[in-house]
Amino acid sequence: MKPCRFLVPATLAVSLALFGAGAFAKSTVNTDWDGLAIGGYDPVAYFTMDRAVKGTGEFSYEYLGSEWHFANAEHLQMFKEDPLRYIPQYGGYCASAVPHGGGNSMINPRVWRMVDGKLYLFYSERQRIGWSSDTPEVVAADAAWDRVKAGLE
Repeated sequence: MKPCRFLVPATLAVSLALFGAGAFAKSTVNTDWDGLAIGGYDPVAYFTMDRAVKGTGEFSYEYLGSEWHFANAEHLQMFKEDPLRYIPQYGGYCASAVPHGGGNSMINPRVWRMVDGKLYLFYSERQRIGWSSDTPEVVAADAAWDRVKAGLE
């Protein structure tokens, strides 16, 4: 028996609708459908380990209405002491979408860039390329973030 040729597109459409639903959430922090900030990745690890590390529920903290996960107790404590230092720019929304007025929640926490001690997350490697502190995109994103954030609140 042949599989229904409409089953795959329908399943894909439903999956995209569910995954993309976070884009319409009214939150200044990018959360996944489980309510985890930046997909459950440890924001401190980008700074201390120079890599994306998945956090765990064992080390979690509620901040700005979102649940943040950490790889260990030390990272959790560091975040508690200075959360604004570790929160990704634009609340973890895709940095390349912000200048275009979007709070795009579809990011890949493994695609990131540290610029001038600030963490930026992106949807894809293509968007990350060329992102630095002196590009027009960063200047535009910084200028647009207050407007985008107001629309998310």
